[in-house]
Amino acid sequence: MRLWESFLVVVVLANLAHAQAVHLTEAPLVDSHCRVELTMELAGKVTVRQDKAVSFKQTAQGRHEFVERVLEAKDGLGLKAARFYQSAEATIKVEDEVMQRKLDPRHALTLVVRKRADEKSQAISGKGNFTREALDLTEHFDTLAVTGLVPGKEVKAGETWSVTKPVAQALGSFDALIKHELTCKLKEVKGDIAHVEVVGTIQGIDLGAEVSLLIDGSYEFDLKEKRLTRLVWKQTEQRKAGPVNPEMAGTVTITLRRTPLAPANEVNDFALVPVQGKAVQHLPLVYRDPRGRFEFQHGRDWILTSPADNAQVVLRLLDRGNFVAQATFTPLKKGIPGQVKKLDDFEGEMADTPGWEPDKILERKANAGHPQQYTVHRVTAAGRQLGVECIQSFLLITSPQGDQLIAAFSMPPNQAGNVNGRDDEVVRSVVFSGK
Repeated sequence: MRLWESFLVVVVLANLAHAQAVHLTEAPLVDSHCRVELTMELAGKVTVRQDKAVSFKQTAQGRHEFVERVLEAKDGLGLKAARFYQSAEATIKVEDEVMQRKLDPRHALTLVVRKRADEKSQAISGKGNFTREALDLTEHFDTLAVTGLVPGKEVKAGETWSVTKPVAQALGSFDALIKHELTCKLKEVKGDIAHVEVVGTIQGIDLGAEVSLLIDGSYEFDLKEKRLTRLVWKQTEQRKAGPVNPEMAGTVTITLRRTPLAPANEVNDFALVPVQGKAVQHLPLVYRDPRGRFEFQHGRDWILTSPADNAQVVLRLLDRGNFVAQATFTPLKKGIPGQVKKLDDFEGEMADTPGWEPDKILERKANAGHPQQYTVHRVTAAGRQLGVECIQSFLLITSPQGDQLIAAFSMPPNQAGNVNGRDDEVVRSVVFSGK
């Protein structure tokens, strides 16, 4: 009888311990330091639809390691942070084509800024402007948003709570959220570690494409450190074709380790002097020709869509996910120094561009001016490109040394006003290397 009573006491105590509430609240975020290790594995396919649908196998791996110091936070979500990257690299493979990316050491120090909780974070380099490839390496899974999965209150094993809209949008990396049903559940507590599952769906818009995510994840919360220390985030993704990307389906598995640190010198106040006070919208990206012939700057709303080794450079301008214009840069064979093609000859050549049927000349200007004292001819016309109505501006940029580059901007007639001088900004930033 005594043994049986003892057994009952043990069972009751075990049940009480199981039902005991634990406080899942992150310690204050501002000025907290963590070492972050982030890995990503992707397996899926991309589908291109022209005369018929053609699919290509795609895989990708990424690894990032950095020190992160939170500078601003609100409602348990980081809004601004400084990062120092020890490493950041990715390998992308489509069929047999392999692309490798590695962050330039000059960009090891970055500032990550989110204006609002429901907005994507953006990165600012500590030294020099990012290229699109370098920016993509720093705008990875949002480590500032993971703390939003923590409920900030006492919960018991088996209890569930809903993830807020800003957190779901940030973790899904969406420009806009359509809907979500993402919930967390405290599974169990073992020692000082609370184990939580994260499941549900998120649907939103990214770069103008509709994306649906099915989430199956989990995280560990250290009750002693009062920090989320490990997260496994698995998402099954369906991405429709958009203005800058093809249709895609696949599975992405992200593993995050977050280790609390003492204040780190790499992100102290002195280290942050080069990036503090900078505004993201005033920091364009830079495109550098792989052959070293020219470079130019462009706003972050211009998305590079052409391969690195392509004969032409193609960018597309998006405004809140909507297609506004396309820019195509075509380098020409170097001409005789000091000689410039006549405007009439350039206009005639552009009128003969394959697929282009000009109807009306809207602007015609010789030597439109350039900060580098290059000669710039501009011809803008309304017409049809492959039967579709559009407006095209052709610009011939020529250096005194004979370097030549054609920049062509194409846009639907109803979007011409939305370009709002952003084509001129790109052209005026062109610099020939002289090599």
